Amino acid sequence: MNFRRILVPALLAAHLAGGVAAQESVDGASQAQKRIDGMRERLDLSEQQMEQLRPVFEQGAKRRQEVLASFGVDTTDTQAGLAKLSGEDKRKLRNEMRVLGNQTKKQLEGILSEEQLELFRELVAEQRTALRQRAKEQRK
Repeated sequence: MNFRRILVPALLAAHLAGGVAAQESVDGASQAQKRIDGMRERLDLSEQQMEQLRPVFEQGAKRRQEVLASFGVDTTDTQAGLAKLSGEDKRKLRNEMRVLGNQTKKQLEGILSEEQLELFRELVAEQRTALRQRAKEQRK
């Protein structure tokens, strides 16, 4: 079984509207602002929503970094760190990232409208497709 095919989507889901998991080395505040900026226009976020989202994304980035570090993954080179993990550790990491992603999604449900949540899901799906395409191209 190709764990990259399993782990990459799990990391993306946990990462949500941010970039690729390899970009985790950016501090939580910068990462949060990057996500909010990316979502602002597409979701038509209000100033209040942007302020509510900032701590959600900052905490999420910090928790992801902590989880990756707990598995010995250097967040400056996430791809290389993931490649060194055993299959069992990859499964455990995937499950922990999925939990973090679900926690973030639950928080978003309290901030975004139903319409915005649907647009957000579309954004995540687009990013997942782009990430899979890049991974596929790297394997060539």
